[in-house]
Amino acid sequence: MVMKKLFLLLVGLFFVGLLQAQVGINTKSPFGAFHIDPKLNTGGTSSLPANDSDDVIVSVNGRVGIGTANPTATLDLRGTIRIDDGTQGSGNIFTTNGTGLGYWDSEFKFKILSGVISNNILLGVGWSVISTQPLTITEGKWLLSARVVTKNSTESSYYTWLQIYDKTSAVAVNAAGGRPSYDNSLYCVVQTAGVVEVAAGQTKQIELHAQNHSVFASTSAGIGGSYLFAIKLM
Repeated sequence: MVMKKLFLLLVGLFFVGLLQAQVGINTKSPFGAFHIDPKLNTGGTSSLPANDSDDVIVSVNGRVGIGTANPTATLDLRGTIRIDDGTQGSGNIFTTNGTGLGYWDSEFKFKILSGVISNNILLGVGWSVISTQPLTITEGKWLLSARVVTKNSTESSYYTWLQIYDKTSAVAVNAAGGRPSYDNSLYCVVQTAGVVEVAAGQTKQIELHAQNHSVFASTSAGIGGSYLFAIKLM
């Protein structure tokens, strides 16, 4: 009976030792709980390893290192990475959903949408739509940038006003005004910008409006002309 108890005690101590042991593959001196050294060339110490760019390790505090034998984060990867899950594509950006699940998103491609602005529109009292058709923006956050170039047919001190207009919500995104030249020899340039966020599954239509109460100012292609851009930020 005494021998049986002694045997069980020794077996128990043996397995406890195994549970606490460090496991090394291709190394006799593992730097962590589990350490693979494919090239059998890792040196140094666990805190300052050398020649460890090919190593894989699980440290004693549970950190995983790939390409390093001294991981400093829960997952520490040194080198290139390839994530091929079927959602990858040229220009896609890797992002996550609300639960932290990662995927490649084609909607996050850097996008610049450009509107076409009509020239020779005589501006009057009240807003005139000077974009030929609305820009349609999709889910995400967008920077809208616009300018209008006008020229007077005669002297006037009335301001030219410019408005980026959210046609879908029937609200102005932003507006600005600028005084034109008093005669018809110079141009008036007015610029404005704003940020719009579109909810998931929704779209918005964006127009460019302008006005000048003098009824002497017309949109012009001079000095670069007018523009409306929508730049996707995220």
